[in-house]
Amino acid sequence: MRKLTSGKFLPLLIHTENSGGSYKLVKIPAHIAKDGCAVIAANAKTELRYFKMEGKPIPAFNFKDINGVEYSSANTKGKIVLFKCWFIGCSTCVKEMPELNKMVEKYNNRKDILFVSLAIDDKKPLQEFLTKTKFEYATVPGQDKYMTEKLKVAAYPTHFLMDKNGILVKTVNTETAISEVLEQLAVQ
Repeated sequence: MRKLTSGKFLPLLIHTENSGGSYKLVKIPAHIAKDGCAVIAANAKTELRYFKMEGKPIPAFNFKDINGVEYSSANTKGKIVLFKCWFIGCSTCVKEMPELNKMVEKYNNRKDILFVSLAIDDKKPLQEFLTKTKFEYATVPGQDKYMTEKLKVAAYPTHFLMDKNGILVKTVNTETAISEVLEQLAVQ
């Protein structure tokens, strides 16, 4: 991962028998534009930062969703917690909501799994948005500072999955990836 942050390598997925696969680093030829290398380096730095957060407690939180329900580091102990970081103007964030709603439905009978969305937007615009768009997560308004300063979110959507002890298990950017991780964690 550190070599990827240099912007001089590409990760090449090598299919293997295990579910995660493995990667081989390939040196980027000198004639490739620097902009492409900069994007690779920036993405790798973000992924490395999230990787280093795994296995550690999620930064302390105390939120109130748009319905007045409180979520804190203390009252979520003993529950698997999924944070979705997003904002109304993020088309990718909105596009994934139907699939996320299916995931909530799949675990509807599990009282030990919480789906919480942290939004940049204020309460009133969120309430208006949610009257037109179905989203089954508890929605917490005005969380830009927590997401950028504590979670170091660099792109939206970003999903953080914590175990029952408040330890970060994985950070991903797609509903497919979070579904896979949640499925594994839910059976433990």
